Amino acid sequence: MISKESLELLKQKNVSKNAEKTKTRVHALWKPLDKARRNQILDTADIKTNTIARAYTKGTIQARLVVAFSEILEVDPLYIIGESDEQRPFDETLVIKFLNGLGYTGIKTASAGKKKKEKPQLTLLSTENAKKIPETQEKKTESPSIPIMNPDDIPGGLSALGAVISKHMGSETQHHMDRISEDDYILLLKSQFIQSNFDHDKRNRLTLIKYLLVK
Repeated sequence: MISKESLELLKQKNVSKNAEKTKTRVHALWKPLDKARRNQILDTADIKTNTIARAYTKGTIQARLVVAFSEILEVDPLYIIGESDEQRPFDETLVIKFLNGLGYTGIKTASAGKKKKEKPQLTLLSTENAKKIPETQEKKTESPSIPIMNPDDIPGGLSALGAVISKHMGSETQHHMDRISEDDYILLLKSQFIQSNFDHDKRNRLTLIKYLLVK
């Protein structure tokens, strides 16, 4: 991961290339996170919740927040800022290339920071010089093949599954579910589509959701 020292040196300016796409994608990534994951992002980026709110309401986002989202949730930074609609397999080189594209060099990773206690020399180049930075060779990664669950194999069928979920869900959880609006459910579904590209468990969950919707 990018070191805390390097993140602190990034300028607090908007780096979004498409405000509408940034709003939708940040909201879809942030909405389903639990409190622990949200705090992890806030702590990593060293920001307050109102900065997150600006990102999913106005489409403005700082580089340090893009890096936090990208590394913690393993999402392509160019996808977050709306520069690309392609969701490439996550690799830390994507983050370094993203920062290089903004004109930053001398990026330190957390592991490198443990070996050397020197303060990182982060340099901001002009736009013209930034274009001359050679691109880091991307690593080609192949996702392991994991079998997708077949809902028909559930003992007792979907009715039994629903009964088990209701039994263990608890009244408080049921209360929160009842308060979720139709628009929020649509956003949650969109977030599942996005996260299923990076997480095999989310992919299995999305398969089950699709099955329940058409069954």
